[in-house]
Amino acid sequence: MQRALALPTVAVALLLLTSCTPSPGGAAPTSSPSATADAPIFVSEEEAVAAADEVIQKYWDATNTVFQSGGLRIEKLESIVTERRMQSERQLADSFQEQQLVQTGNFRAEATSFQQMFNDDDTTVLIVTTCVDSGEVEARFSDGRLVQRISEEPRYLHEVTLHVTANGSDLAVRLDESEPWTDFTC
Repeated sequence: MQRALALPTVAVALLLLTSCTPSPGGAAPTSSPSATADAPIFVSEEEAVAAADEVIQKYWDATNTVFQSGGLRIEKLESIVTERRMQSERQLADSFQEQQLVQTGNFRAEATSFQQMFNDDDTTVLIVTTCVDSGEVEARFSDGRLVQRISEEPRYLHEVTLHVTANGSDLAVRLDESEPWTDFTC
């Protein structure tokens, strides 16, 4: 019985404690710089980073809420992530529910930095890095047992990919991937 729980538990712990790997997505509206067909979506890298940081903060706030509730309230992420990302978020939430896991503590993100931005059809792809701190995060089973941490390092860099679409002066910025770079602490 212990061996049967070990693999799913390790998979969930890996996903939780490395702060999610790339996933599907949706769209989170942000206060918008205006964009026209001839003008760039963002006037500067600083403006792009500010928009990215706003979505990243909303993402981690919603993620904390979902996993602190044991995988419930997954709809909190729908307006923040792409449809592709939402699929994997649902799988992780389902795994939390099935294994009766609950997160304590909060993931925090800080120090977002611009990496690159390019157009892909009608979407602008914005890539940034951010430091994710999981120092106060734990996952526990309903009986109180602690899920073993994969890494002792509580802070590591994430490469975050966001999709930005414009509809007139309205922008939708949604998180599509948050890939932990576990070899890079911050």
